[in-house]
Amino acid sequence: MTKFQSATRFFLLFPIFFIGLLLPASGQQAAQLPTGAVDVRIYLISSDISINGTPIPTELSSIIDTVSKTRNEAGKLRIAADFMARAAAGSKVEGRGFIELNETDPVSALDWRIGQLTAEGVGSADFRYILQVSGFSLRVPISLAKKGADEADAPYGYDVASFSSTRSELRPGVPAVLGTLSLAKPRREFHVVAVISPLD
Repeated sequence: MTKFQSATRFFLLFPIFFIGLLLPASGQQAAQLPTGAVDVRIYLISSDISINGTPIPTELSSIIDTVSKTRNEAGKLRIAADFMARAAAGSKVEGRGFIELNETDPVSALDWRIGQLTAEGVGSADFRYILQVSGFSLRVPISLAKKGADEADAPYGYDVASFSSTRSELRPGVPAVLGTLSLAKPRREFHVVAVISPLD
């Protein structure tokens, strides 16, 4: 093979080789999570005025319309509880938080499961985090006292509500409603709102 033929073959093959390097790299970039972990803040929001909640903070004001769109709840909404979970790419995070909804009943409990955190649109204006799997379960105690009996000494059972999602999209620092937990006795609804914040 002459030097001219070797040089010609090199220049013909180099663009193909270069493109072959770029394709896997660009494909991986869209699926990679930025370096470091993220904090996932979970808010349990209720419109039940009997609950010892706190006012909705300014950073959650953007979700008020979403939560109260079909109900006249905007002035009643309060945070029943909030929790923090830390997650990294592909990790699974499970937790339980205890909630004192009022001064008389035993505490309630919120269980959560967050798994397979990924990212899409890395490096673009459309960047977002994806919770591939998430699940929440709320256990609220209810008195089993018979009608007319003193509830103070009566045993308690639990009203349980739960939901799960296979895909939730969240933009950094932007609150998103993940789902609603509905309880029957008494009739109550709790909205689960999450905010993802990347760690520096």
